[in-house]
Amino acid sequence: MNAAERRLGQFLLLLAAAHVALGLAMPFALPLLPGVLAQMPYAESAEAARFWSRVFGPTLAAWGMLACFVVRHGVQRRERWGCDALILSALCWAPLDAWLCWQAGFPAGIVLDAVVCTAILVPALWLRPRFNP
Repeated sequence: MNAAERRLGQFLLLLAAAHVALGLAMPFALPLLPGVLAQMPYAESAEAARFWSRVFGPTLAAWGMLACFVVRHGVQRRERWGCDALILSALCWAPLDAWLCWQAGFPAGIVLDAVVCTAILVPALWLRPRFNP
């Protein structure tokens, strides 16, 4: 693995770890930030926002754990299936999540989806043709 591939693999692993950390922190940190809670979609009340942060936090952490596994056992071993898994998962998640954010009137979520999806897709699409089938 050359230096550029190694750095991209490390970046993808860091991104996956950030999903885990954010997902685990979300149920605990968001209730401490009432201003953030008021901006969350479906937040008719602070209690509703707390509920949704408790639902989505573990989901985000679990997605990050799966991504960590894919990067460690696929991408960092130069196996194309790792890139394929990241690409397909991002293409499944991002459009649906962006649509849900649009339906909820949460434009910041759409922007965040675009940024994270791009951060996953660009390295995975660049690495994919360089890896073993």
